[in-house]
Amino acid sequence: MKHTAIGLSATLLLAACGGGATSTSGTYTSVRVFSDAAGVVRAVSSSGERAVIITPNVAQFVNLANTTPEQTLVQYEVKDFEITRVLTTNANLRSGAITQNGVVINVYGVEDLGGEAGAIYAEVPNTANFVYSVGSSYGSAPTGTFSYEGTLATGIRSVSDPQLELGSFILVANFDQRTYGISGSTLSDTIDGTGVLNTSTGTFQTDNLRMVTSSTSRTATMYGQFHGVSAQSVSGVFHTNENDPVFAGAFVGSR
Repeated sequence: MKHTAIGLSATLLLAACGGGATSTSGTYTSVRVFSDAAGVVRAVSSSGERAVIITPNVAQFVNLANTTPEQTLVQYEVKDFEITRVLTTNANLRSGAITQNGVVINVYGVEDLGGEAGAIYAEVPNTANFVYSVGSSYGSAPTGTFSYEGTLATGIRSVSDPQLELGSFILVANFDQRTYGISGSTLSDTIDGTGVLNTSTGTFQTDNLRMVTSSTSRTATMYGQFHGVSAQSVSGVFHTNENDPVFAGAFVGSR
């Protein structure tokens, strides 16, 4: 699956770090800004593909993403990188690096084998990091209750030691009642909670999740989205609720 307009762009990431101009097409909207000027963005490409992104310098990221044409970009996507591990969550872990303007960006991607979505963690070492969940367009909500399973990734937002961990999650969506519940865990972290679905847009957001990190309980906010003609896949990002969130992560899976 190709996520052309909202695939990973090295230029876009460098711009969010304070670098030069960037470009993509589609609509990028800020939904949260943190005290360190980072924040959360929802994006929909001109062809309907969608992403949720945790990025540094969120205002600059959104402005540049919305104002420069897509054709000037060099685009990357999860499957452009080598498989480094086959995960037990019906997914492949892919990793590699991009070098642009003398800056190296390390990339780790989770390719969910359900085929509709993926997750990307990118970092400019000791400078900035980014979390993407990205997938195909959304058609319409199915009828009934469905379980989605897949890969959960958690980490510290610190640029020097993110301590990334991979685990699993289960999300149960009741499209008739427009509700969902999620639970997941990695080696050190767990996340669980419930929320409301917007079945018209195929999106959801809640700020009352519970995240336990190394035995410390915190509240967390999650931003999710469904993908596919009848919501075959799900993806999203989340962060803890400090003014400058300490932990963040992503999830991607399918039914």
